[in-house]
Amino acid sequence: MTLVQLTALPFISAQAPMTLTDLALALVLGTGLPAPSAMVDRLIRTGLVCSAPDPQDRRCVHLAITVRARPIVGDIDVDTARRLQTVVNGMSPRAHHHLIEVLRDTVRRSAGQSTERAPRP
Repeated sequence: MTLVQLTALPFISAQAPMTLTDLALALVLGTGLPAPSAMVDRLIRTGLVCSAPDPQDRRCVHLAITVRARPIVGDIDVDTARRLQTVVNGMSPRAHHHLIEVLRDTVRRSAGQSTERAPRP
């Protein structure tokens, strides 16, 4: 899971059902929709996010977190997620790397996976 994916989960949780466009704006990704769309597709494949078509506008898709994502998200609200994003954006590359390692370990533990890390090449 990437840091952007982990940051996206609280936004989706707090504003569900949320559209892909709304998520891209909330995260201020600064990209076109293909990048957020690919990120959400990965979250759907991992079982952390689900999507459903809007009954009035079939071009629009609504996003929500799944039960599996609730332990990861906890009680984080949108304001907390925005503050977290600001802090992360201001980190040095080294601090950013360490944070990602801690978050990956946390996600593994939340998902009940092994915390042993594979040796790095």
